[in-house]
Amino acid sequence: MSSLDIGCGYVTDHVKKGEIGVDLKRGLCDVIASAYYLPFKNNYFEKVIMSHVLEHLTDCVEALKEAARVLTKGGILIIEVPNPYNFGVFKDIVLRRREFYKASKDHIYAFGENELRNLLTRLNFKLISIKYVNSVGAERKLKKSSWLKKAIYNLILSIFPPFRTAIEIECRKKS
Repeated sequence: MSSLDIGCGYVTDHVKKGEIGVDLKRGLCDVIASAYYLPFKNNYFEKVIMSHVLEHLTDCVEALKEAARVLTKGGILIIEVPNPYNFGVFKDIVLRRREFYKASKDHIYAFGENELRNLLTRLNFKLISIKYVNSVGAERKLKKSSWLKKAIYNLILSIFPPFRTAIEIECRKKS
């Protein structure tokens, strides 16, 4: 299966999976290119991955159209974005902290499940699954936590899965 990882950055996951990695800067990517202008033929990839990319883009619609262009008919698009309604935000609201949802300074947009669902449906994608997941960074941080903090966090997430740190959507390009 031919796969494209848009915004692969400095992560080696795409190399291990045999995917072609694209990013704006030379990191561990195979091709330097913009998400708006991918240097590939139409209908070239069977799978396109955009993990923690959309929230950084000024024009998500154009980037998703470009991803659809290089995706085969019936191909799979996997998107993961930070969850703006995660447990950290809830905790900050309950504790009355002034600055909740401390996103990275380079995040332009915050997407909830409904925004992503509507956007992808409008762009002619059929939704396969929507999952709340923990990002790699959140998992790393949790591993370093005390057993009590891990237990409390896991209990809360077992009751309220939407409190996880990211939203992952898998969809199929309609024919």
